[in-house]
Amino acid sequence: MSDEEYTPIMPFWVDTEGYTDRDREMFTCGVEFQQVYETIQDKRDWSQCVHTENASRIRMMCGKLGVPVKMVRICSTWTHCEIPSSTTI
Repeated sequence: MSDEEYTPIMPFWVDTEGYTDRDREMFTCGVEFQQVYETIQDKRDWSQCVHTENASRIRMMCGKLGVPVKMVRICSTWTHCEIPSSTTI
């Protein structure tokens, strides 16, 4: 997956003093969740790490969409997520 596949339309202003570290983490998880969802909708493979905190959300989304997903926890921060395009909706 190239860095150019997901390009923000507008800059993210979450690195200002008005946001906590937790706000930034949740923003990042939301963007990551949307990227996985768009990949499923576009019938493309997803095989990369996601934030471990997001793994259960992504697993539940895949269950709701009827898409099998394989998760392997790498460490407390990262979990490898694999969704083959041949199984997407």
